[in-house]
Amino acid sequence: MLSIFIITGLLIIFFSMFRKKAKEITKHTLPLDNQKTIFQLINIIGENNEVASNMVSIGGTPSRQWLSFNLLLHLCDVDDFITMTESTIGSIRVYGCFGLICNNHVDLNIIKKKLLSDYSWVNTFDTCIKGRSTVARCIKDANQWIDYESTRKFIQNISSDNRRRNRLIEDLVNEKFIHLY
Repeated sequence: MLSIFIITGLLIIFFSMFRKKAKEITKHTLPLDNQKTIFQLINIIGENNEVASNMVSIGGTPSRQWLSFNLLLHLCDVDDFITMTESTIGSIRVYGCFGLICNNHVDLNIIKKKLLSDYSWVNTFDTCIKGRSTVARCIKDANQWIDYESTRKFIQNISSDNRRRNRLIEDLVNEKFIHLY
């Protein structure tokens, strides 16, 4: 009789552990709702109307804007970036143009010319320095803000690891600690 209770108890524990593990696996491998995710990442880019470099703060960690932009490079098509350049928020216009620069878009010069005369203020965050600049200045200094090598490596990593990409998106959207590794 006691052995039946022990076996039943062990089976319950085993199946509850299996069920929990199955939920964790499913949670990270479900396909993303791309449009919703893109919208959420664009909202992060618009936070504080800020353009930020790859490494910020004392520890040199990637900024939320940089991570969101690089995820957008992976998820968006060129039309999404063109739409971003028409936003009412300066930082979104800047990152929209950065997306077109990274994709070598055919009409880049036309869009860039329009944004180079945009003197709306944006906040900036580069290494440990917070400041202000204009949309035009950020576009002119695009190479300062786009770290092409880090971007290439980042996109390569998230392209090959859906679980990691989904966790990063979840952490960004929910303003949790960012798990990069």
